[in-house]
Amino acid sequence: MDFKSLEESITDPETVITDYAKMDHSEQLHLGFRALDRFVEKNGRLPRPWNGEDAGSLVEFAKDINETNSEKSRVEKLNERLLHLFSFVSSGNLCPMNAFLGGVAAQEVMKACSGKFSPIKQWLYYDAVECLPQFNSDEPLTNIHEVRFIL
Repeated sequence: MDFKSLEESITDPETVITDYAKMDHSEQLHLGFRALDRFVEKNGRLPRPWNGEDAGSLVEFAKDINETNSEKSRVEKLNERLLHLFSFVSSGNLCPMNAFLGGVAAQEVMKACSGKFSPIKQWLYYDAVECLPQFNSDEPLTNIHEVRFIL
């Protein structure tokens, strides 16, 4: 199998679709991770949890990156709501997601060791945004530390 270099793959990604109900999420999340990298480079930290200002900054980075992308890899319409959610939870750590990713990584190691089955080609993005609490992006979140989310 032939794979693109990391540099080429970052600017012109090939993604595996994990949920056909959210077919555009992979390209949106790839753009979100690139914007997150730029955010960390500029601010020296991850976006604060559920912080609208940081989320707006991340979305602006995503817009800038998307404009400089080639025509082939440009996202037609940014899903700003998804990018806001991405920013809100990017500094968090969720054990069930860690378990899922650990299982995928272990499966890829077994494929490499056994030589059986094909590895994941390029990028795999898995999200579970439906598990996050609902919010109205027009209303600022206040006293978030006093709110309990039941998932």
